[in-house]
Amino acid sequence: MLPASPEEVFDMWLDSDSFRRWMRPSDADVVYVELHPIVGGTFRFDLREKDGSIVVHSGHYLEIQRPHKLSFTWNSTVLGDRSSLVTVEFHKQADSCLMVLIHDLPPDNVIFDDHRRGWSLILDRFAEAYSARKL
Repeated sequence: MLPASPEEVFDMWLDSDSFRRWMRPSDADVVYVELHPIVGGTFRFDLREKDGSIVVHSGHYLEIQRPHKLSFTWNSTVLGDRSSLVTVEFHKQADSCLMVLIHDLPPDNVIFDDHRRGWSLILDRFAEAYSARKL
């Protein structure tokens, strides 16, 4: 829950400068971001891990309903040749926004646990980035 409007929260997902500040599921550095936020458009961001390895994340936007819903495919070095689906919903709750993230992953407990940790860290950073921009 963020003390923001759904529009403000939604827009942070489609702005490359904002995205670069919070889309890090580890202590890696974001070294590349490219967003084409239209239905059918693509996104890609690359992370440089502390060991120097590059982890690439990419996908296609499937649904963009500002400010209610964002859905996209998710491909990453971690998933190999498997693709998954991420849906983010934005719900107005009084003067706040409830953001719900659903990631439909392949049935693999190790991948599930890794992504749960990663998304938890990303969402914490998202909240920090939102707070920092309001200062």
